[in-house]
Amino acid sequence: MRPTTTLAFIAATACASALTAAPKVNLFQEFTATWCGYCPDVAEGLHTVLENNPETTTGLMIHGGDSYTTSLGDQLINFYSLSGYPTVWLNGTWSQVGSYGSPSANANALQGMLNNASSTTDVTIDVIGEEAGTNQYNLDITVGVESGGQTRNIKLYVTQVYNQENWPESNEIQFNTLRQSAPTQTFTLSPGQTYGFNHTFTLSGESTNTQHVNYVVWAQLNASSGPAMIYQSAEHKHGEAPPANVTVGPTGDFSTIQAALDEVGSGSTVTVAPGTYNEMIDFNGRSIDLLAASSDPSATVIDAQAQGRVVTMMGGSPTIDGFTIRGGHASSGSAMITNGTPMIKNCIIRDNDATGYYVIISAGNPTIADNVFCNNSPNNIGGAWTDGGGNSFDQDCGDEPCDGDYNGDGTVNVDDILTVIAGFGSMYTVDDILVTLANFGSGC
Repeated sequence: MRPTTTLAFIAATACASALTAAPKVNLFQEFTATWCGYCPDVAEGLHTVLENNPETTTGLMIHGGDSYTTSLGDQLINFYSLSGYPTVWLNGTWSQVGSYGSPSANANALQGMLNNASSTTDVTIDVIGEEAGTNQYNLDITVGVESGGQTRNIKLYVTQVYNQENWPESNEIQFNTLRQSAPTQTFTLSPGQTYGFNHTFTLSGESTNTQHVNYVVWAQLNASSGPAMIYQSAEHKHGEAPPANVTVGPTGDFSTIQAALDEVGSGSTVTVAPGTYNEMIDFNGRSIDLLAASSDPSATVIDAQAQGRVVTMMGGSPTIDGFTIRGGHASSGSAMITNGTPMIKNCIIRDNDATGYYVIISAGNPTIADNVFCNNSPNNIGGAWTDGGGNSFDQDCGDEPCDGDYNGDGTVNVDDILTVIAGFGSMYTVDDILVTLANFGSGC
């Protein structure tokens, strides 16, 4: 089916004019079928839009007329008076029926729809999940209207989806395929009010493979038929921890940075005490703020000791602020690899070695501000990034350690021998061992 794009005007009561405004997560609903020839190009285009806008979008695929149809899927097909496949609805108001041809053409059309969508709302959704037994998962959901918002008449949808790109069709990019749903809830909220809902899903079939299980929740105008404004949506990954504020250090909640990152969910803040943390860290795709407690970035060091890349920030909008990032060794992106829209600021990024290219490699659009890049090989950034200002790129750091002080602590001792051994054959040679032994016991 060839495309038509429509904008449906919603009653004035559905339009937010809040004095306070929460960020909006825009919801794409793609109606598809296994027998639909035009659907793969639209699915791939929409997948691209979702990947390029990870913080402001979520989406699900709703099958109709095939073996993957669900009762809620049929209800939504009737609600929107679906006229053909594929059809994509954005926020219950914009729709594209059919395909523009290539995946890139569909991506451009759907991105255009998103560009015209509101970026704020007065409705909030919080989702907390936990295991409730074998193949059972419990969701606690809180929906609210901000104090400066409008009274909202809401229908709440809570769904379990399966997010594996080659399921159920190997020839089509799939994402968040609708599998089951909780009973819909209807309620009215005045400004400042909240509504709580609890539901336990029993997982079966492919969904027992929980690494691919997500939950998509949305609050929509309670109407008998579409179009109807979706005020807010949220996606919760199975097993994702709730937000928390934790500390790392000798007297902190965790002794290592990675242990903290593994235990907290998106929206968390991890504050790290001064010291040297010999580890490689991965944000696990979560939007976590990693902050050094000291205002001096040289006081809090993350050192990969030439064992691999120092920092992995793939997905979301995390922040890393106030660290020395050093000792990275990788084929590319020796200090860091990113996608999504992270913030990297107030850091000293030094002494990292890539056998190929780049000290930071980006597949997204990080904002990089007020950082010192020095003594990296090479000392450049690959991919798209936003220059937040205040960055410097220098061949030398100006405070190079004395001969034999390979860990940069100001003295030549057994720790330097261990550093050389750890990086032997990649960053260091037998000559470095000899230099350490020749200067053993000296200070800088």
